[in-house]
Amino acid sequence: SASEEYIVDGNCLIEKSTKTVIAGFANSTISTDAELVTAIGRCAFQGCTGLEEITVPSNVKSIGVYLFENCTNLKKATISENTRAISDGVFSGCYNLAEVTLSSTMTRVSKLTFNECISLKNITLPTTMVWIGNSAFKNCTSLETIIYIGNSAKWKKVDIDSGNEMLEKILKYKR
Repeated sequence: SASEEYIVDGNCLIEKSTKTVIAGFANSTISTDAELVTAIGRCAFQGCTGLEEITVPSNVKSIGVYLFENCTNLKKATISENTRAISDGVFSGCYNLAEVTLSSTMTRVSKLTFNECISLKNITLPTTMVWIGNSAFKNCTSLETIIYIGNSAKWKKVDIDSGNEMLEKILKYKR
């Protein structure tokens, strides 16, 4: 039965067999229990306009595409340790997203991740970054600074796809 396949925790609908959040809502809190949650499925919070702040806890290893797409009132997001990649369009259309903290182990930011995040002024990328996908920061019209924790030699090794030409103009090195 459905009650045996799914559980609700922190106002998130979780598929028990896969330990995956499949739907979240405005006042959701993603469980920090690795026995309960290790992934967040594609589009799980898509269009959740009541969501204002979210933390993806360290027990979450993978996050699905377009996860927070069009969460137009999302202001603050934290991707904790162990989430090494952000899938396509995760924050696309999050117009009010002003503060993003990425995992210090993040290696990949996929295409259109921050598309139309017009309130985002700065972001810090960790030294573990190896790839930035096509137009990852497209239409981020307020983006003034990208702080890279590494040095210029290490930055030159990051594979950067097309549509990210503006990164070089606003990039600053921490070391």
